[in-house]
Amino acid sequence: MEEKIYGGTFKILDKEYNGQIRYSKEKYLVLEIHLNSSTLIDWATEFSLRKMIIHGDIITGAKITLHNCSFLKSHINASQGKTILFFKCEYLIWGNFLNGEIKSLSFELENAMRWSGLSGLTQDYFGEDFFDCVKYKMGNSETFKYKDYDIQLFPSFKNELSRYPRPEKATVSERLCVRIEAPTNKPIMDLMQVMTDVCNIITFCIGNNINILKIKCEEANSYYFDADEKIYFNMEINCVQKSKHIYENQFDIDIVDLEMIKGKIFKKFLDEYQEIKHIIELYVFLITSPELPKHIQFINIVQAVESFHSKFICEKLGLYKESIRNRYKDDKSYEFYKKFLLPPQQDGIDFVVLTTRINDCFSRLPRTTLDYFKDNIISTKLTDTRHYFTHYNKSKYKKSLKNKNLERGISLLCLTLNYLIWQHFGLNRDDYLTETFSHLKVDEMKNDNE
Repeated sequence: MEEKIYGGTFKILDKEYNGQIRYSKEKYLVLEIHLNSSTLIDWATEFSLRKMIIHGDIITGAKITLHNCSFLKSHINASQGKTILFFKCEYLIWGNFLNGEIKSLSFELENAMRWSGLSGLTQDYFGEDFFDCVKYKMGNSETFKYKDYDIQLFPSFKNELSRYPRPEKATVSERLCVRIEAPTNKPIMDLMQVMTDVCNIITFCIGNNINILKIKCEEANSYYFDADEKIYFNMEINCVQKSKHIYENQFDIDIVDLEMIKGKIFKKFLDEYQEIKHIIELYVFLITSPELPKHIQFINIVQAVESFHSKFICEKLGLYKESIRNRYKDDKSYEFYKKFLLPPQQDGIDFVVLTTRINDCFSRLPRTTLDYFKDNIISTKLTDTRHYFTHYNKSKYKKSLKNKNLERGISLLCLTLNYLIWQHFGLNRDDYLTETFSHLKVDEMKNDNE
């Protein structure tokens, strides 16, 4: 990624310094302050080891604000009598951002348009392989409430064919844009957290990565009037955004699009998101960071499944036993379920153990999948694998999942958690789960005795 350098003067804790910003979109955003002195000073103490807002005037005349800056290091060149101070910055905002609060935040996403179902593009076809024209209709949007924020989803359309002179090679693109608006001025980090939450929700729904392409904000005190209407100035935000790989989904049905979940389901998701947030983050982390070692992926998804069961299904052992009686007391297979849902690992333990929680999660999947789990082998192997990775108990190594079967274990727990979360929010995914299980080769996990 091309590096950009902006020189100028910067105000840090009421003092002005000369320096430059070095910015690479996928790598770093650093402010370098140049001092004509090689005096040995504890600069970390000087700048109080705290997050700062730094204002700058670029030599072109533009004003900028560097947000969430922290002192990184200093470099002294005694022979030249100079010192360079390095500050790591999270955000570069193109504008004079005085109090660190904004009215709204807007951002454009890659790979989220299909999920939204808000496309305004249509094509008039003739014949089998050709189309006559591309048409675009503006105005599609959806607005939702999240905490006290209004979140608007709408498409943005770019058509290079309309340029003059028309380029030999032109692109037509449509992206999903999200606008987050607060009722009153809010710290920028609050709206950035909402942006992260929205991106996590979309990533969970589509089971794939999205990328933030552009970010803009509106500062509450930067506006003008047009026919008695407040028009706010857009300020572009630059930050380090390492692009994530967008991969082809193995099953198109995996995408839970907005059309399927808006209304009551999506509203419930947003209303309860703070309760389930840490579970979604653990799940999404596996999608956004596929390079993680498999044992870390496994530990993360086990923690997510265990947390979901404890928080949304049952936390205490007494209540859990009562729930078994209530669920199956009139079922002719009551004795089987009692044995399956209270496996030998639970004997003599006064809290719900992991094997028990995993079996209970499996029991809530479609009954067509129960044959995979009823012998208790898979839940035991998953538990032994977790114990081996967390405690490195050598006795568990031979019993743990390895190589391809470890990957299958991760996929199985991801599928299970995905199903249970959507079931919790009122969406039936039986068909998707049954179809995916047929490709997972779950039974091969039982024979991992390397």
